[in-house]
Amino acid sequence: MSTEKQKKAFKEIVENGRNKGDAMVRAGYSAHTAKAPTKLTNSKGWQELLDKYLPEDDLAKIHNEGLKASKKVYKNNNKTGKVENVGKEADFGVRHKYLDTAYKLRGSYAPEKKRFEGEINLTKLLND
Repeated sequence: MSTEKQKKAFKEIVENGRNKGDAMVRAGYSAHTAKAPTKLTNSKGWQELLDKYLPEDDLAKIHNEGLKASKKVYKNNNKTGKVENVGKEADFGVRHKYLDTAYKLRGSYAPEKKRFEGEINLTKLLND
């Protein structure tokens, strides 16, 4: 069962757009505890709130729609002087955001990041 603090923190995040740490402090957690938001997000109560208000089936449906996002295409008709709807095309910008989110959720990105200084040798980079 979710605690009152968990419910308040969840509400601060969802309704007010606060980051987890700030939401935790506003919900009554200590500043020290708020520095480790996983103490909240790894709890059973937090999972219950996610299951109740953000069910995975709903998220999967919306996510799938986003991966197929498209946009209307318009064209000026020089003969009539009007703008006409000529169809739809893939909205790759929107699709990329959904795909990026999916990769993050599935843990598909490499955890390490490489930093480079100075000149980069592309051949060496690809062979490392």
